[in-house]
Amino acid sequence: MQRGHVMALMIIILAAISASVATFSGRLTIDLNSRRASAVRSQSLWLARSALTTGQRGEHLVETPQGQAVVSVAGQTATVTLAGATASITAQPWVERFTPAQSPE
Repeated sequence: MQRGHVMALMIIILAAISASVATFSGRLTIDLNSRRASAVRSQSLWLARSALTTGQRGEHLVETPQGQAVVSVAGQTATVTLAGATASITAQPWVERFTPAQSPE
């Protein structure tokens, strides 16, 4: 094989590896962001359910792995704000709502 062919083959191989790495890292980033959003949703709703079932009243600050949550209970409604997202649960009738954090634009 001539020297030019070997160089061209090496450039093609390196380009293929670079494209694969870029695709994989992009998918990994998207997956990590969706996992974090799911964790915030689960944690927010869990905190709201717990506040209602344990009879908490008023406003409380709770440390979580996702950051500091503000848990507010008034009457039959518990509202949790965590990482810019809001979870709200009403006891009678039981209704759960979740509003994800707004992405900066």
